[in-house]
Amino acid sequence: MEAVRKAGEASMKSNSVNRAMALLSNNARNAMHSLLGLLELVAERPLDQAQREHISACRGIADRMLRDVDTLETALQTSPAEPPQKCDFAIHQLMNAIVDVLGVPVRRKRLGLFCEVDPSVPAVLRADRERIEQVLIRIIDALITAADSGDIRMQACWSDQTREIIFEVVAAQATLSPDSIEALDCVAPEGLADPGLEVLGLMAARKNVALLGGTLQVQADRANGSHVTVRVPAGERPERIAITANVQPAHTERPLRVLVAEDSDDSYLLFRAYIEGLPHAVSRARDGMEALQLATSGDFDLIFMDIRMPGMDGYEATRRIRDWETEQCRARVPIVVLSAEPSRAQRRSGGVVGCSGYLPKPLRKQELLAAIQTYSAPLSI
Repeated sequence: MEAVRKAGEASMKSNSVNRAMALLSNNARNAMHSLLGLLELVAERPLDQAQREHISACRGIADRMLRDVDTLETALQTSPAEPPQKCDFAIHQLMNAIVDVLGVPVRRKRLGLFCEVDPSVPAVLRADRERIEQVLIRIIDALITAADSGDIRMQACWSDQTREIIFEVVAAQATLSPDSIEALDCVAPEGLADPGLEVLGLMAARKNVALLGGTLQVQADRANGSHVTVRVPAGERPERIAITANVQPAHTERPLRVLVAEDSDDSYLLFRAYIEGLPHAVSRARDGMEALQLATSGDFDLIFMDIRMPGMDGYEATRRIRDWETEQCRARVPIVVLSAEPSRAQRRSGGVVGCSGYLPKPLRKQELLAAIQTYSAPLSI
């Protein structure tokens, strides 16, 4: 009986930790969503060099905090990891995204970060880009921490024989710590009683490579620095041929009636700032129940639905809106999830209840404007 009691207490403690971590993660992502968004708006104005450097430093700190949150979520995860979610992506876009995220810490330490793509790599690949990006960012971030000078170089090449994309990451003047090397060498290293966030992040990188069906090798010593090789199976797709004949002129954005379900005043303020100057009429719901009431009594062209709201959450509100549309034989209004939840969870849960798309927080202005542009296109007859 004592063993059962202790097991029950351990389970309750674990559940409490997971709930607290989920709440902390959501709050952190929402805070960073507002902070990064406001910094983006400030950066649109004329600034001197020092002001731009300060804004860049703030963005770097916020990006690092988000990576730390992701690392803790992965370390505390008890449910089985989701299988890879493949999509088509351009290799140059992946490289540019990595440089954009890590540019601030690289400049702060006066290092060099160079990414090259071998001509052998197909222009468009099919793989789990999100996981690959997370793996490479964590590895390069660890090398940035270990380096005091010099360059970090990453090259992507392609193996026709094994159908793999291969990333070679080399830092000649940076030696990873023994704990970091062990974390990359083994999915579940032993002997790390109190690993730091960096080591936990590298453990997560190793797990993600395994989930992708790939391999990871690391070599590091003081004489030669660090060399990490990541190999990931990937499909290839030829570039689509652009058809220029009979091109229709770009449409003019039409005014939309937009409903925003958002309980955070800061997030709603940022949404309004992002669309300032556009011709759309915006209404706000502060929780899921109010969103349901407004959606079923008004006539909206587009709904942006936050997920974590008091009372009824965004998924339940979306499901009830879809049920009402079916009962009333009404056309389905596009509902776009706007949430701080991990994108994989958004796609899975949002698809089940009938969401039309999703936008992750932190959200860039151009991502929001692109979504609105998509849904403001005139309907084809």
